[in-house]
Amino acid sequence: MALITAETGSTIEAKRIEELMETITDLADTLKIAQSFLKDKDFEVTKETNKTLSEVRTAYLKAIELEQRIDAERKRKAGLEGGYALDLGAARSSIGCRLNRLRVRKCCKRVS
Repeated sequence: MALITAETGSTIEAKRIEELMETITDLADTLKIAQSFLKDKDFEVTKETNKTLSEVRTAYLKAIELEQRIDAERKRKAGLEGGYALDLGAARSSIGCRLNRLRVRKCCKRVS
């Protein structure tokens, strides 16, 4: 029985996705550092600083959304839509074994 698998993504695509994941991680680290810096220091946060942090948070949320989409696409390509994949070969083999046992017992006259 031949095993047919989906073609894996090109290396360029894989490198690009890996770069995006690293960027998302860096963005999260930067946001954490900025927030902890602002909490530690005792000064007024200007409107511009607040606006910049808000933009960074928005970019981070969009990056997380992108990461989730990439993960969903990887699962879809791998055939793992619901978090699992059906092994049709194993199911076919199991059904064949059960039919053979029925044929041996001859308890069913019309087993295909």
